[in-house]
Amino acid sequence: MPQENEPKSKFTNNPGASSGYYQIDPDGEQGVSPFAVYCDMDTLGGGWTLFANHADGIERKLMRDPVKIDQYGVLESARWQALRATMTEGLMFIDEHQRVSMISAHNVTNPTGNGCQSLLDNTAADLTATFDGNPERPFAIWPYSTIYAHTEQDKLLYFIK
Repeated sequence: MPQENEPKSKFTNNPGASSGYYQIDPDGEQGVSPFAVYCDMDTLGGGWTLFANHADGIERKLMRDPVKIDQYGVLESARWQALRATMTEGLMFIDEHQRVSMISAHNVTNPTGNGCQSLLDNTAADLTATFDGNPERPFAIWPYSTIYAHTEQDKLLYFIK
C-alpha cells in the first residue's frame, strides 16, 4: 500500500494496491499540499485518479474533497491542475452501466472537430465551469453504439492517469 504523501508516480506503480481512497502528492513538495483522492486500481491496468463525478442535468458543480464515487462533485482547481500537469496515460470514464471509455493523453491535448474544449485548456482550469457542451475527441475505447454517448448514459466518473 502507498504511504501517505508518496509522489503519485510511486503510487501508480504499486501493483499490490487496491481501489480506495489515498493521500497523494502529484506535483511533489513544491506544488499543492498532498490531498485525498479515490483511486481505481482495477480498471485498464489501474492507477486511475477520480477527479469528477458528474451527471447530465446537474445545474451546479460542487467542489468535493475528496471527490467520491457515490457523490457528485469535482476536484478543487489547484488539485485538478496538479493532476492534469502530471498526466501520462489519459482520461478514463465509467458510466452508470459500468461501461468504460478512454482517451489517450495525446488525444486529450490534441482535440479534433469544431468548437472543441480541451480538458487541458484554460476553460477547464476550474472544473465547476466544465462539462457543458459536447467536445469531440478521438477515443481509444468507445463502448457505445452511436457517436454521441448521451443517448446511452447520463452519469460518468472521470479519472486521470
